[in-house]
Amino acid sequence: MSYGKTDMREVLYAEDVRIGWFLLSLLSAILGVEGAVVTIVAIKDALSGWEAVLFYAAMGTGIVVMVLVIITFTMLSISVSAAGVEFRYGVLAKRLRFDQIRSVEARRYEWLRYGGWGLRWSTGGRRAWNMPFLHTGVVIQADEGGKGREYYVTSLEPEKLARVLGEHIQQGAPAASEDGESK
Repeated sequence: MSYGKTDMREVLYAEDVRIGWFLLSLLSAILGVEGAVVTIVAIKDALSGWEAVLFYAAMGTGIVVMVLVIITFTMLSISVSAAGVEFRYGVLAKRLRFDQIRSVEARRYEWLRYGGWGLRWSTGGRRAWNMPFLHTGVVIQADEGGKGREYYVTSLEPEKLARVLGEHIQQGAPAASEDGESK
């Protein structure tokens, strides 16, 4: 199966999980404090020479990184189509075909198992695409290149997501032609 644009058009399930207002406010406050510090230092003309270059480079980098974090990680999008499942944070995406998925189960998030919240790579092939402090989602057991992987994906409707995925897993993967494309 390929993941061309036509494959993802027939969406069987779609969900956007947004970050909580408290965490978004905290990230925005940190960004605001960084901006305020840069402004105060610039107004007081407290630094000069290499100190100023290093300070403004570090603060500028911090501001850019914080903006990218806010843009990328404030929403987790999940979609299921005839081609498989895709979950993404901004430009970071993971796609699994149905023939790769062995099982799916709605489960409460265990942050110690995956090493915290957010986008996580843990030992034993475990991966998490999780929104901080949200404890509902699905565990997807998958085969990737001969390796077993476990993906935890946050969902506000984990039972519904698990049901949609489970129905397509039970139907079996479409037969592949000689060129590797699905029929």
